[in-house]
Amino acid sequence: VQTRTEGGSSNVILVNGVQEVTLSWGKLNYVPEQIRVKKDIPVRIHADLSRLQGCFRSFEIPSLDVATLFSERNRVVEFTPRSEGTFGFGCSMGMGSGTLVVT
Repeated sequence: VQTRTEGGSSNVILVNGVQEVTLSWGKLNYVPEQIRVKKDIPVRIHADLSRLQGCFRSFEIPSLDVATLFSERNRVVEFTPRSEGTFGFGCSMGMGSGTLVVT
């Protein structure tokens, strides 16, 4: 079952109780630059490896203790946000950035 998350961004889809989004690379930054999700519902971020290259594959959300290195064997990071707020995400080198908004 796929539905759009109510109040979420149009790029987040609720699939079997998990908020899913694909993270890619656009004009010098991550796409989407803002991801809106609901708290206490698992989030699964899929990496578009055809577009994410170099340090953009080392993805982290420091405030939520989320960190991964996307690769052919590891295309997904999953976590459950437990508090509302705006959390910065980016690559480990600080070249790419965005925000995760949890409501």
